[in-house]
Amino acid sequence: MGMETHKQPHIGLTMKQRPVGELRALASEYLPQLPPGEIQQASKQDLIILLTERAGEDGVLAERLLSEGISIKPSFYLLTTNVEENGAPKQEQIIQRVEDAVSMVNSRLDAEKAPVYRRFRLEQFVVFEADLYQAQFAWEQIHWYWEPEKVTLEHVYELRLGYFILDAKNNKAICTCHTERERKYLCEFVSDAFDIGFSPMVLTKPLLDQIGTFDQVKRAAYSLERGTPSQPSNVIYADEELPSFPAVQEREQDFNSKRVSTFYRIPLGSIEQQGIGVTSNSGKLWIPRETSIEAVSEYGVHLLSRVSSTLNELSADGRYQDVLDTFGIDSQKAFAGVKDRGLRLELVRLLYEIANMILREESEKSFHVSLELASKGVSAGLFNEARLQLHDPESDEVGYWRNVDASSPFVRIKEEQGRAVAYSWKDKTKIDLEDLQHPLTGRTVSIKSPLEHLQLIPTPKLERMLLEALEHLSGQFDKLARAEELLFHISSRVISLDLDSALARTPNRDVVLQLSAFRKFRNAKDTTVPVGERDQIRKRLRFLGEKCKHESDDNCASCVDDRKYLCLRSLVGAYLRNPLIYKHKGIELSDVQGDLVTVDGDSLRAYGFAKLSSGENSGLTVRNHNGAVLLGQILGQIDKHNLDVVVVISPSTVNEDLRERIELICRVFSKRLLVLDSNKLSKLLLDFEDDYGFEEDIEKLYRTSNPGKKVPL
Repeated sequence: MGMETHKQPHIGLTMKQRPVGELRALASEYLPQLPPGEIQQASKQDLIILLTERAGEDGVLAERLLSEGISIKPSFYLLTTNVEENGAPKQEQIIQRVEDAVSMVNSRLDAEKAPVYRRFRLEQFVVFEADLYQAQFAWEQIHWYWEPEKVTLEHVYELRLGYFILDAKNNKAICTCHTERERKYLCEFVSDAFDIGFSPMVLTKPLLDQIGTFDQVKRAAYSLERGTPSQPSNVIYADEELPSFPAVQEREQDFNSKRVSTFYRIPLGSIEQQGIGVTSNSGKLWIPRETSIEAVSEYGVHLLSRVSSTLNELSADGRYQDVLDTFGIDSQKAFAGVKDRGLRLELVRLLYEIANMILREESEKSFHVSLELASKGVSAGLFNEARLQLHDPESDEVGYWRNVDASSPFVRIKEEQGRAVAYSWKDKTKIDLEDLQHPLTGRTVSIKSPLEHLQLIPTPKLERMLLEALEHLSGQFDKLARAEELLFHISSRVISLDLDSALARTPNRDVVLQLSAFRKFRNAKDTTVPVGERDQIRKRLRFLGEKCKHESDDNCASCVDDRKYLCLRSLVGAYLRNPLIYKHKGIELSDVQGDLVTVDGDSLRAYGFAKLSSGENSGLTVRNHNGAVLLGQILGQIDKHNLDVVVVISPSTVNEDLRERIELICRVFSKRLLVLDSNKLSKLLLDFEDDYGFEEDIEKLYRTSNPGKKVPL
């Protein structure tokens, strides 16, 4: 990028402050090819255009025009973004989109009485080189004062200047303005033009070293992540010889100490020993003295280049965490819905761990589950209800805690006196961690902290949130752009991640199956359910229920062969090879098992789970009892090695949130899902009634299965 090209945008702005007579004199001197009469008739705007073009070729004129240029006290805001490859529109489109966005904001501000800012305008838009853009803006800011004669509060508007530089190749930007509110407006204009978003960059130590070296620091503020009674959490040092102080050197080397603000005395372009302040967390640099706008722009472009180069070098060296720490991802819109700051920071920590795993291609990594993640993460709907993993050291068996009647495996984590305690999700009773019964061996085991033994499985809500955040990080790491799904879970301090899915090594498998995939369902799938009979058939399905009145271990085991009774489980069992129907015994067992044979001849082991809602017109949800039991049943079996297909059996409506959670759980554990809803079960029932040839008539079968209830035929 040539220096003259770089200075040219500022020349037009500086000429606006010159009288038209002075511009005509300059035109006579530097544009001799123009007739004097034409110069005298030219408007001020025409003269500015002609002289600006000439200054791009004549360095002497450029320096003369800039010698009396405009100066500002600038602040720089470093930003990250993600511009898709070949995603930048043409220059004419960009300018039009920026001007449209500016017009919309101005219309909004014009409706306010005495707005703080008004009359934004795009002064100039320049493409310095491929993928490097600068937009120069001007606007007005209100200035209130006491009128001396009337002693009334009056106001005037003063001119403000700023610009926005976008490095689309490296997905970085720098915004020059004074306040964060001004930055918000300028970001909005450029965001609309490129259809991208921006996030403040966090200036970590490797980036601070690109602004100025430690021996140039004159003032520094430090914050301890973990304070002690003998040490203040926040401290500020200031001295001309600051770097030589042992206490400051100790803070600088302490991993527990973070430099949150810095003031340097460093050269700035042609100006020597300029003071520059830095606020690390907001990615802000500021110059406390009037500085020419061309020097400010020159420094901004130079700084942006150095920051991008540093981050690229860190990435190439595998220092991924150093790069991730600069993103300020907790302010990204992906986490905007998480209001609790503690939880938001824990989600960022989880995101960074997963990002590191993808970049290093690690399928497992140790991970400490915090109290915020275990309690607030579940209550915010980001994780399914937690389970407590128990290990029996004598048998080496691993199982999951369940409540007294084995109806729920879920626990709730709460904080009491600064410690994590576990409660039964269903019974609301506190769990004695010293006296836990292992579900498989029956032995008593004890644990110290529930956080070290939790299993957390994400919900679709969290998966979408993390994928959106990863997309933003992919502006620095191309590898992170491949992820279309994040299949992971946390069990006993270990994250397990499906790398093939995260790196898109294999195409996404369609988890949800249809009746047409299996041989025995072929007749049923083509069965038509008459519109006029649908309600009656659904009533028959509810009549059958999850179990019949004759439920016992022996009757259930031989039910399909005996053909004496019928319930939802045996209805589905009739379509399985080698069916096993179990008496209801809690969440540790499925309701029915068997083999489903695909049309290609493959045999898939199916575990079926039958569940009805509490009322005929209600459904199954994550929050109601029956929906939670269904989820608990599935989680109780999902990690079985011989399980291929989860079969949900319910004529009740399965709420979308619950269905999505079950689907994601199946994807996380590489299982398939077949949902036999009201429509599919109606097809099965009609096919069953027609073709399965019971010795006794079908109405008698219903009456025998549930005596005392009216058969809805």
